[in-house]
Amino acid sequence: MIYLLKYNMLIILLNCILFTNIAINDSYANPHYSIQPIPIHEKKLIDIGIRSNVQGTVKGIQVGGFFSYSFQTVGIQMSGLEGETKELKGIQISGLGNRAINAKWFRGSGLNNYSAVFKGFQMAGLRSNSEEATGVILAGMSSDCIQTIGCQISGILSNSDMIKGFQCSGFSLSKSIYGCQVGGFVSSKCDMKGLQMGLLTMAGQEIQSKGVQIAGITHADDFFGVQSGVIINHTRIIRGVQIGLINYCHDLDGVQLGLINFVKNNKIPALPFFRYHFH
Repeated sequence: MIYLLKYNMLIILLNCILFTNIAINDSYANPHYSIQPIPIHEKKLIDIGIRSNVQGTVKGIQVGGFFSYSFQTVGIQMSGLEGETKELKGIQISGLGNRAINAKWFRGSGLNNYSAVFKGFQMAGLRSNSEEATGVILAGMSSDCIQTIGCQISGILSNSDMIKGFQCSGFSLSKSIYGCQVGGFVSSKCDMKGLQMGLLTMAGQEIQSKGVQIAGITHADDFFGVQSGVIINHTRIIRGVQIGLINYCHDLDGVQLGLINFVKNNKIPALPFFRYHFH
């Protein structure tokens, strides 16, 4: 009898657990069910704590003494050390670093900002890193983007595969620039259409660049426009004007003004002061 009683009690207990689970699961389909589960995706207006962790959406203000995390932030996210969200529409500020997959509006951090896609204004004390950026990027040391549409400024290094707009840094580097590059060392590896200014400017490798180069030393492979170098202008093909102390090219289709004007593929390679040749 005792054995049967224990067996029946075990069956009752299992049935209670089973039907309780069914009731809780059914409550997802029936929101008026008396037993409501904890939602998987939270929605909060304000969340404040030493470590603010919202597994859902914050529409309002999120403040973390050390860390702030949310799936989505529409409003303000602030943290003492690091702020992270998958999607930001608003303001993200942290003492050390910010991370976001898709960010819009304003982001500021003491050290580092990272985002996959960014639109708005982003500033970091040390480094800013985005895959696609539209807007303004400021960094104390370096900024790195795959594609920049807007303005990229940093203290030491600005690097972007493709930039449409303005780039300024001690070292301004890009594969393609459509706009203005300013810095100590300025380089557009593949394609340049616009203005380059610096101590040393370089544009294009076997691709024609169009625009203006102004520097101590200018270099291009195939250049259409104006090269103005204090010391030397150097290009394989120039279609336009070279102005500098020394002007050098393989093939001239335009005008050279300088102390020494050198055209490699010419019967008279070097001439002083002025020379021209048009195809």
